[in-house]
Amino acid sequence: MSQNPYPAVANMVLNARRARTAVIGAALVALAGLASSAMAQVAIYSNASTTDLSSAGLSTGALTFSGVAAPAGRTWSEIQAGGATEANSVAGYAGNLAPMSGVVGAYRFADDFEVPAVWPRGSASGWLVTGLRTFAYVQGSAMPGPSSFASMRVRIWKGAPDAPGSQVRFGDETTNRLVSVSDAQMYRVFSTRPISGAPTPSAADLSRPIWRLEAGLGPGVVLPPGRYFVEWQVTMSEAGASAFWPPVTVSGARERGASAGLGGSNAMQLRLAPPPSLVDTWLPIVDAGKPAPAADVGQELPFVLIGNVLAPACTAADIANTDGQTALNDPIFGGPDGALDNGDFSAFFMSFFSDPSDATRLAADIANTDGETSDMGGGADGILDNGDFSAFFAAFFAGCGRV
Repeated sequence: MSQNPYPAVANMVLNARRARTAVIGAALVALAGLASSAMAQVAIYSNASTTDLSSAGLSTGALTFSGVAAPAGRTWSEIQAGGATEANSVAGYAGNLAPMSGVVGAYRFADDFEVPAVWPRGSASGWLVTGLRTFAYVQGSAMPGPSSFASMRVRIWKGAPDAPGSQVRFGDETTNRLVSVSDAQMYRVFSTRPISGAPTPSAADLSRPIWRLEAGLGPGVVLPPGRYFVEWQVTMSEAGASAFWPPVTVSGARERGASAGLGGSNAMQLRLAPPPSLVDTWLPIVDAGKPAPAADVGQELPFVLIGNVLAPACTAADIANTDGQTALNDPIFGGPDGALDNGDFSAFFMSFFSDPSDATRLAADIANTDGETSDMGGGADGILDNGDFSAFFAAFFAGCGRV
């Protein structure tokens, strides 16, 4: 058996057999600076584009179809027409809490996204999502000027929010996640293109300036590859004010659809239930179009996810996500996340010193008795001993790369 290269820490661990919780807490505090490394937060997903991950998918340019110029430095977000025979008719959909519906009811949105197993730069073990950016207008607000957004609630679901068995992966219905509101430098306008059989189009105006809303998700949530829904809702600071979300706008097409390489249009809105029902209902967001014979078309909502793409485990010490959940105690969301941090450190200690009858303790079994991990020809041997302990520290402090 090899000698432990960390005798001071080993002595600390031996004492932890008598005072495990206190020692682990002290170790985490002492090594916090080494166990955590800063990760730049970037746009990792746009619901409008696979190439421009910061895109809102709303701007249609500095000129309307009719040729009217937007104010200097700004662009239009003009409701799209599918050609000369039909166009969309809805400027935006309500996404703020309606006072008559109660504390956690309508209106709110949900839209899906996919965390891929293969990233353009290689494989990935998931995403660390730390923020949500989305875009809305308040009818009649003016730029520059204060916004009337008061708060924003965010949840992330594994599965659709109205589907049996779906799980909330992050968030709740009450915590305010709103970090900032800023001018998106766009105006939402109705289509100025003449449509056969439809009323004369309205002239472009400046009554719907679009705001950029940023929500922070704290330390973030680790999402393994799979399909998720992000849900959000805002509250307003002004009595009677309402916020509306314009759908992703693709010039010349009535829906985003599969044109962006992101799948079909399936955004959802939780709407006030008509009497006599008392339960608000999730329904697809559609645009009925104009003129009347036009087909109902599904829509997508503009949002961008902020965070990091996580590489697969690059060392044996990457045994848990940032919350300290291993694949054994949380088979759905736990396990390696491509980063070495306090989650791995605390998970190893809690597993290593847990009760021998607890099967999840084998998450700390990363090496044989000689401290050799799988990349060294060794690996788990079903026993927790000094080999695992020394191997963990050697791998942990060697560091782990990221995509």
